[in-house]
Amino acid sequence: MKILLSKNIKTTLTTSFMSSLIYACTMPFMIIYLAKHTPTGTAGIIVILNVAVSFLAGIIGGYLADNHQRKRILFVFQTLYAVGLLTIVFNLSGLLAHINWLVVGYFICGAAYNFYTPAYSAVVLDSTTRENRKKVYQYEYWIFNLSMAIGASIGGFAFKNYLLPLFIGAVIMQLIVTLFLQMNLRYENKIMDR
Repeated sequence: MKILLSKNIKTTLTTSFMSSLIYACTMPFMIIYLAKHTPTGTAGIIVILNVAVSFLAGIIGGYLADNHQRKRILFVFQTLYAVGLLTIVFNLSGLLAHINWLVVGYFICGAAYNFYTPAYSAVVLDSTTRENRKKVYQYEYWIFNLSMAIGASIGGFAFKNYLLPLFIGAVIMQLIVTLFLQMNLRYENKIMDR
């Protein structure tokens, strides 16, 4: 039996793949970069704090996704993610040369990504039917794993010699993904009355 997927599901899965790919080819490599450019203990503290901030952002993102328009949450925090990437670009290019700017961009990216991820999951759930839900979640699982593998490969290849172009490309792709999602997602969730 052929499973039909709505435009919302196709749009969400496509942009989720691209968002995860962008994350995978940039953020894990920031740990290596920080370890090279800050004292080892400092880099460890920065990473631990970013994990804590990202964890809290995921919890808050879940609350926001349940109580506000998810499409708007996706727009705001995907745009903020692009701003975080752009801050890192400015640092790598020397425009904002102090390492603190890179750390700020790293924290913005970690928080923003985890703020909008629950909204993605909620949109996928709302857009599925009983007939296609299992298949959609299978696709989502494989798409996520594939994006992580491809992203890590791209990041690993580009990290040593093409770090600045990698992040410039990531900013451009993140903005394209954000605009594509906003133009193609036909979705509005109900907000619970308080």
